[in-house]
Amino acid sequence: MQGFLLMNPSSAGWIKKFGSLPLTKTASNTDAVLWYEDMAHWGMVYGIPWDVPPGLDLPHEPTADERCKVLMIYGFWTSYQFVHPTNNFDQMVRSLMEFYTVLGQDKKTMLGRLGFANDPYSQLETTLESRIFPNQGFVLGALGQSIINIWLFQDMLAWIAYLEGNKNILEYRKELEITCFGLLHQLMGSLGVWEKMKPQLIHGTQFIAQELLLDQESLQTSISVKDHTPIAARYMVDFCLFAYLTQAKKPQWTQVHLWGSQTDIDPAYLSERYNGQIKWLENHRGFIDDGWEGLFGVQFYDRIKEWIQKLILRNSKRLIKELEGSGELLVLLSKSTHKELDVKERKKVQEQLLDIFKSIPSLAIFLLPGGALLLPLVVKLIPKMLPSAFDENRIDKEPNG
Repeated sequence: MQGFLLMNPSSAGWIKKFGSLPLTKTASNTDAVLWYEDMAHWGMVYGIPWDVPPGLDLPHEPTADERCKVLMIYGFWTSYQFVHPTNNFDQMVRSLMEFYTVLGQDKKTMLGRLGFANDPYSQLETTLESRIFPNQGFVLGALGQSIINIWLFQDMLAWIAYLEGNKNILEYRKELEITCFGLLHQLMGSLGVWEKMKPQLIHGTQFIAQELLLDQESLQTSISVKDHTPIAARYMVDFCLFAYLTQAKKPQWTQVHLWGSQTDIDPAYLSERYNGQIKWLENHRGFIDDGWEGLFGVQFYDRIKEWIQKLILRNSKRLIKELEGSGELLVLLSKSTHKELDVKERKKVQEQLLDIFKSIPSLAIFLLPGGALLLPLVVKLIPKMLPSAFDENRIDKEPNG
């Protein structure tokens, strides 16, 4: 009989099965702060789901994406009960699909794409899968990258706002993402590891890739966590502290305290969350080191960098020829080696690079979905990998040759 209570998150119908399970109600079903702390304890807040809620029987040791699926549907369902305690699971599923439709993230099933009616449960399974692995694209897929979206908890925060009647939920979700990214940049932007973190940070975003890659100035905008709900503010502080404590080589409280004063975070509260993070990491360090080494993209960055280097060197002669035929691009790429390009210059570089890549079959991969996210790294690597193209004093032919 116990077998009928098992749920396999990797098999079709798992959400409907979840809705049929006799889950035990706890205080976190009615208290938003306790609900948040549970989500943080299980790793969902940080995008590293390391455990699932107690009482859920799974047929095998769940993988990271399976834990993520379980925590997502559990988090959506329990937070739904804050606002609609008498509604049933079926009503929640339909409301959740409406929410993702408003965000423009609803995904049709195979039958739905063929014109048949979409079953909301099957459609939600497809949608959640796409949210766990967003922006995969052909390029990242070809590289074998299956990177869990570390920003997923923002979907839950936006969901709560949606249930509470927020009429502009798309703008709310966008603000969450950009504000959290900006806070993290203010805390870690001066650290050497920031550039290695950025590829995976940007990878999971819905808005940053479009708005911030070419407009770094917007990261300098003053940010205050007081402008956000208590739960959203708590999430932003915790997420940034987690990234800092796991990625900074020598974390310093003085740097965190300065960051807090710049972003209107109460010093006593910041100290409490900082020390709480340190304790949590002490208890879960083994999990993070063994299963999530390079958590925020350091290994990801190195693999992508190595792949791009090979592509550039493999096509070096043709690329140099094309670059030399584009005087303005050559000047801008040379300038980028010693000075930050402005917004218009970055746009020109990306547009002209893409035009060049169209003529070189091996580099046309950057025109495919997912490829545009890698262009800033390409811009940095070309001058380093093809130094001869940027040597103003080189001699192409021997004298009198």
